[in-house]
Amino acid sequence: MVRLLERLKAQYPDNVEEVERFAPAVLQVVPETMEEFLAGLRSEYGSYDGLAESSCGGGGRRPAPRRPHRRLRSAPPGPATAGR
Repeated sequence: MVRLLERLKAQYPDNVEEVERFAPAVLQVVPETMEEFLAGLRSEYGSYDGLAESSCGGGGRRPAPRRPHRRLRSAPPGPATAGR
């Protein structure tokens, strides 16, 4: 992760402050978060294509906003949630 952070800072030299500010929250995400996100997407839309169709090509019908997953609502403050 340290190498990735250094690469991001090198790639965005004009935005090092923002990279240092936001990268830790992104880099410390646990795999289960993405797994739950993808499971919810598959459950509700069947696939990413299903999500895109309902958002962009489903006769103008947009998906209703959803409440955050219970795990996200109850997450203890940490690098990703501090200062919100």
